[in-house]
Amino acid sequence: HDYVNNGAQPATGFLINNPLSKQILYVGSPDANIVVSVDGGKTFGKLATLKVGDRAATNADVTNLRWTFARPIAPGESGKVSFRGVLK
Repeated sequence: HDYVNNGAQPATGFLINNPLSKQILYVGSPDANIVVSVDGGKTFGKLATLKVGDRAATNADVTNLRWTFARPIAPGESGKVSFRGVLK
């Protein structure tokens, strides 16, 4: 995903919340700041810390992806976030 701040002020508190299509199996992300959800976006965390019922969550359980930007995005600044997935 590409992002750009087209505004005149720094963008603060910016996050990208991406629901994952049921046809895509989440494989991973090169971005260490990504967190995932296994409950339709109600809660987020690192995959290794999440559970589905009594078992550890797996890549197949991921329903949403979220990137949170800790620092403001300056006017005119752009960038990309990405994840890896495969078509089921």
